[in-house]
Amino acid sequence: MKEELLHFIWRFQLFEKRDFKTCEGEIIEVIYPGIQNYDSGPDFLNAKIKIGDKVWAGHVELHLNTDDWFKHGHQKDPAYNNVILHVVYDDVAMVKKPDIPLVSLKYRISRNIIDNYTKMINQATWVACEDSLQLIDSLTWTTWLQRLIAERVEYKNSIIKDLLIKTNNDWHESFYISIARSFGYRVNADAFEKLASITPQKLIAKHKNSLFQIEALLFGQAGLLDGIFKDDYPLKLQKEYSFLCDKYNLQNMDASEWKFARMWPVSFPTIRIAQFAQLLYKSSSLFNKILEIDRVANIVKCLETEASSYWFQHYIFDNQTITKSRKKLGKSTVNRIIINSVIPILFAFGKEKDKNHLTALALELFEVISPEKNSIIDQWQSRGIFAKNAGETQALLHLKNEYCNKKRCLICAIGTAVLRKNR
Repeated sequence: MKEELLHFIWRFQLFEKRDFKTCEGEIIEVIYPGIQNYDSGPDFLNAKIKIGDKVWAGHVELHLNTDDWFKHGHQKDPAYNNVILHVVYDDVAMVKKPDIPLVSLKYRISRNIIDNYTKMINQATWVACEDSLQLIDSLTWTTWLQRLIAERVEYKNSIIKDLLIKTNNDWHESFYISIARSFGYRVNADAFEKLASITPQKLIAKHKNSLFQIEALLFGQAGLLDGIFKDDYPLKLQKEYSFLCDKYNLQNMDASEWKFARMWPVSFPTIRIAQFAQLLYKSSSLFNKILEIDRVANIVKCLETEASSYWFQHYIFDNQTITKSRKKLGKSTVNRIIINSVIPILFAFGKEKDKNHLTALALELFEVISPEKNSIIDQWQSRGIFAKNAGETQALLHLKNEYCNKKRCLICAIGTAVLRKNR
């Protein structure tokens, strides 16, 4: 028996209640088991328990063994003064017991619950409960996904808060770094964040009228102009960066920090940096523009960009392709930027500045953007779980990463529904 399973059993009252008595022999009735507490203090708060002929209101503490009360030092903690019931799995013999009504559930819990939980938690499948996913009704799924969307937004909100700490509460700079990170996707996200951090937006703003100088700054700071080139374009960028580097006393990255292997050429860091440069060139004060937009289509239009003409026949410097192709930012990439940068900044700024229309717009964006496509979403789809919009794909990503991978089945609505059905 694990303590988290005991909490689950108490929360849903999944034990035999006939002739239910305390270890002292008093008849007990659970009117309300309480609200599970995930912070410090008693395990269940504000319960209502009838013991004998008296109804008590207070907290409930759960342990595997009776003596855990003293092992955990609860007798010295005033937070436990209002505990009205001590629930244990096994009432081991003790010389001393806390002066609180005690109940033991060891012989009241069905073996099936323990076996089903053990089987599920030890499954080697992609998600522990995948054999039972189709047994869960649509209302449970919908309600849980909505909860997970809220958790996902708060998680991304915490990332924005961390950026604000790093930038001394500069919203413009935080958004700039966040946008840069989105251009790197998963593989080059850290490298893009570093590039933005060592090439502040204020520096870019000094050259807002020259795409060439913005490109020179970004490619130079990325360490991608260190080398010998034959094409006129990188040679000119190299010369310009050398001048700007001396002027501003800049320190660039090492080219080895960028990953090219096993990537589609259109997603090479060189292409993404060129697209990022174009976005910064055409949209000065990008954060203010985003705050003023109230329609999804306009946000998409604001973020649409393409690499400059040199890249029509290149994916890397000095390596010309036979065919020409405009390197526009794809729709899925624009959506990813909105999901990972625009929505979090709108929500965080709206929450911080009490601008409800911005938080509402952030949540609306989740509903109107198409579902994302990635390996995790493909796995959910292969198991019959389909998302209607980007909000639900974000919820499914959060479910897999924060619940399934961490085996948090007992605090997951899907996991608990499966266990309750199989008991």
